[in-house]
Amino acid sequence: MKMMKKNGLKLLKVFHVLFSAFWGGTVFCTFISMIVIGNQSEQNIKSVLLAVQNFDYITIPCIFGLIITGIIYSVFTEWGFKKYYWILIKWIIALALPIICGTLVEDAAQKLIDLSIDPNFNRNTVGFNDALLNTQIAYGVVILLFVFVIYLSICKPFGKIKTKNNIV
Repeated sequence: MKMMKKNGLKLLKVFHVLFSAFWGGTVFCTFISMIVIGNQSEQNIKSVLLAVQNFDYITIPCIFGLIITGIIYSVFTEWGFKKYYWILIKWIIALALPIICGTLVEDAAQKLIDLSIDPNFNRNTVGFNDALLNTQIAYGVVILLFVFVIYLSICKPFGKIKTKNNIV
């Protein structure tokens, strides 16, 4: 397999870090919005939820950009897919995040959006606080996973995977 050259690797790293920063920043901003939203006016709540709906235009391409750049890293560098435990864990999380975001997070946020569409919506609408708490928890889980992936990328713990005859 032909390995990526130094300049190509730098460009790949730029795109990987940019996708990560945009995705993580958007998710973190959404999480903070969900934390402060409960104390806002009904109009502000609706505005924040409208913005959150539009964040999908950033998060979805970025998560797939991360996966694509990760595949390129694995194929065209010495890192591979399963050479180290930390890479294997990163792949499991990276492939789980779109599923978690597309189900758990999206369902929780959609309940908030559905409640806010009602013309009689206010902060005391039945189910609002429960839906808000579920959304906060969902985004919190995603952020914890994201921080763990960053930790794995920087610290590279757990060592090399030992295989029969040391062939990976």
